[in-house]
Amino acid sequence: MNKLEKVRAAFDLATEQFVKGKISESDFRKALKKLEEVSKKTYGENLDFIDIEKFLDERRARFSKYITDSVVDKMSSTTWKAIKKEAGIKSSGFLKKADAGVGAKLDKYSKAHATWKASCVKTVGGDTQLLLKANSAAEDLKKALNAFITAKEFKTDLAKELQTKCQQFVSDLEKEQQNLVTLSKEAGDSSFMKKQINSFLPGVFDD
Repeated sequence: MNKLEKVRAAFDLATEQFVKGKISESDFRKALKKLEEVSKKTYGENLDFIDIEKFLDERRARFSKYITDSVVDKMSSTTWKAIKKEAGIKSSGFLKKADAGVGAKLDKYSKAHATWKASCVKTVGGDTQLLLKANSAAEDLKKALNAFITAKEFKTDLAKELQTKCQQFVSDLEKEQQNLVTLSKEAGDSSFMKKQINSFLPGVFDD
């Protein structure tokens, strides 16, 4: 493999990483510049014409899909940070608290929700204390998202998509809280327990 082939291979890798959001646009452009320089030295002129807008569009489309497919109890602070950065929403001054709040509370809610959900395998409606923790974490995350929506400016198309997703998250959390509160009230109701068991074992409580 000659030098040009190696540089092309390196650029192909950089392209793949860029589209997936693993490297910055600056690093991607450096790899492109290197390819153009080596191509020019090899042929006397640059024969590696790259449509960079194509890859920029692919990257935007991938991040747009990340946002569209995101589920509130599955999004981590790492994913949140990457999407926010890609959308051009910067942390600055007193707004840092809103940024940090969402990421930390996403992790807290995701963990609390997963732990409660796992307890549902053993107990109808799940462990009551875990259910209450999940409800509390949902409330904290909802407040953080509302603060973020209020504090930030959403200028780019991707940022506007993130804003819409945050609003959807708030709505999803409200519905989940209603569900958790209902389960919390019903968990101690023996008639509810009977209904749940009867759905699996019809007639078990019949006289």
